[in-house]
Amino acid sequence: MFNNILLNSSRECINTTIEKCEEQNTYGCKRCSDGYYLTTNMKCSKCDDNCTICFGSSTYCMSCSSDTYLSSNRTCQSNNELNGTCLQLLADGSGCGICNKGYYRNGKGCEICERICETCNQKDKCITCVDGYFMSWIGECKLTTEIKGFKGEIDKEYGCRECSEGYYLINKECSKCKENCTRCSIKNECNSCEDEYVLTNKECIYYLDINKCKEVKKNKCWKCSFWYGTNEEGNECNKEVVWWMIIVIIIIIIIIITIVMIIMMVNYIMKRREKKEREKTTTIFKITQSNIKFISLGDGILTNKKEIELQEGEEIKVNEEIRELICIGNDKKEKMKIQISSKEENEKYSIRTNPNIITIEGGYACEFEVFITIKCTTKIKDKIMIISKTLNKAQEETIKIISIEGETEISTRLDPDEIKEEKKIGEGTFGIVYVGEFRGNKVAIKKMKQVEESEDKKKEFEKEVAMLDKFRNEYIIHFYGAVFIPNKICMVTEFAEYGSIQDIMNKRKITEISKKIRIKFMIDGAKGISYLHSNGILHRDIKPDNFLVVSLDDNIEVNCKLTDFGSARNINMMMTNMTFTKGIGTPIYTVQ
Repeated sequence: MFNNILLNSSRECINTTIEKCEEQNTYGCKRCSDGYYLTTNMKCSKCDDNCTICFGSSTYCMSCSSDTYLSSNRTCQSNNELNGTCLQLLADGSGCGICNKGYYRNGKGCEICERICETCNQKDKCITCVDGYFMSWIGECKLTTEIKGFKGEIDKEYGCRECSEGYYLINKECSKCKENCTRCSIKNECNSCEDEYVLTNKECIYYLDINKCKEVKKNKCWKCSFWYGTNEEGNECNKEVVWWMIIVIIIIIIIIITIVMIIMMVNYIMKRREKKEREKTTTIFKITQSNIKFISLGDGILTNKKEIELQEGEEIKVNEEIRELICIGNDKKEKMKIQISSKEENEKYSIRTNPNIITIEGGYACEFEVFITIKCTTKIKDKIMIISKTLNKAQEETIKIISIEGETEISTRLDPDEIKEEKKIGEGTFGIVYVGEFRGNKVAIKKMKQVEESEDKKKEFEKEVAMLDKFRNEYIIHFYGAVFIPNKICMVTEFAEYGSIQDIMNKRKITEISKKIRIKFMIDGAKGISYLHSNGILHRDIKPDNFLVVSLDDNIEVNCKLTDFGSARNINMMMTNMTFTKGIGTPIYTVQ
C-alpha cells in the first residue's frame, strides 16, 4: 500500500507514480523498463533509439535493436557503417562476423589495423605484413630494407632464407659475423677468414700477431721466420733446426776470423810503416833526455813557448808561407792525443801544422811545424789552441791557448780593416766607386760587383793588380793596392778631386778653364801614355773619361793623370794572340 509513497526534498511523504518505473521505493525508482535507464535523481529516462537496454546514459548501450551492433564505445551503430570493413555479418544481423583484410574485430565492429599489417587480431598485433615488410621472430613487421647481408629475396612470412659472405642466419635475419670472418655459423665461431688472417680455434687472427709467422695462405700460416716451421694445423710457428745454415754460419765465422786476423796484421804493418814515415818528418823525443826548457800549461800539457813570434821581429812577406817550430809535451802517464788549431777562422791568414794530429806517450814531446800564410799587409796578434784528449779515459777535450804575433812588409795586398768607405761617387758595369780613406790618404775605392770563385778569375785579377803595381809614374794615377779576400775584393787608387776631363767638359764652361791648363792636360796625358808605351804597354781605351784631373793650378808639375787600365795589354801578348784587340775600347775614340 506504500508502493507509490515517496519522500520528497521537504521530507514529506507524497503519493505518486514514477513513469516507466517497474519497481520503486520511498526514495525513488529502483528499476526502469527496457528502453529506459535510471538517472541520478532516481527517475527513468529514455535510451537512444537503437538501444534496447542502456545504463547510466542514453548512449551507453547494453544491447541493440535489429540491424545495429554494439560498438567498442558502447554505442549502437548501424550495420551500414560496416560496409567496406566487414566481409561477413553475423546471422542475426547484430554486427560483423568476419572483417576485411586490414581490419580486426573489436566487439561486433571492425577496427583498422596498423598500416604495416596486412591482417591483424589487435590494432598493433599483426598476423601478416604488407609488401616491403616481413614478420620478425617476435611477431612484429619490420622493413625489409633494414636487413643487411641477405642474399636473394626476403619472404614476408619467413624473412631471410640465405645470407651473404660475412653474415649468418639467425631468427629470420642475417647478422654480421665476428670481425675478419668471411663465414660463420654463429657470431663468435668462424668457419673461414679474410686474406692475411689465420683460422685458430674458430677465431680469425692476423698473421703478424702469430709469433714468427711471415706469410699466410688459405687461412693457414704458410711461411715462418728462419729457424721456425708451421705445425700440422697451420696456426703456429715452432722452432726448427736448419742444419745447412749452421754449416754455412760456421764457414762464415771461419772466414770472418781469417779476414779479421789479416786486417789486424795489415793494420799492424801499416802502423809500423806509418810510424817510420812519421819519424822521418816528425821529431818525437823523451822529455828527460832533452835540454829544452818546458813550461806547464796545465792538465799535463807542456810547451817550450807561450808565444810564437813570427820571423822574430822581421817583416813577413805577404802571401808566402813561413815556418815556425814549437815543442809540445805530455806530462801524464797515459797517452794523449794533441792537435794545434786556430781559435777561430781568420780571413787574413791561414795556418796548418805538421803533424796535424798526433798521439804522444807519457813523458814524451813532439816538435810541431807551424806553417802560416798571411794574405794581406797587416799586423797579426791572435791566439791559437792546443787541443788535447787523454786516451783510455772518459775525459772531455782540454784546450790551452798560446799567442801568435807578427807584422808583414808593405805590399799591394791590403788589409780591408784599414780601408774606410765614406760615400758612393759612381757606379759602372763591373764595380761601384767610393771615396774613402787609407792610412791618412784620401782614396778612390773600386769595389767589384761580382768576382767568380774560380782559379782563372783569381789569377786574372792577380795579374791585373801585378800590372798596376808596376805603373809607378807621376803621370799615372797612383795605385795603393787591392784586397784579395773573398766578398771584400776591391782596388784602392789615388783620388782625383776634380774627376775626369770628361766631367769638367760636362760641368764647366770652356771659359772657366784656361787654354794653358787645357794644353797642360794634354801634355800630362801624353806623358802618361808615353810612359806606358816605353814599358811595352798599350792602354787601348784612350778617352777623356780616363784622364783624371788632380789640380787646376797652372804652377804645379802634374795636373792630369792617366787611369783605367782594364783594357791595357802587353804588346808582345797582343802579337801572339790578336783576339785581345777585338771589341776593346770606346768606339767614338777608336782610330778607324
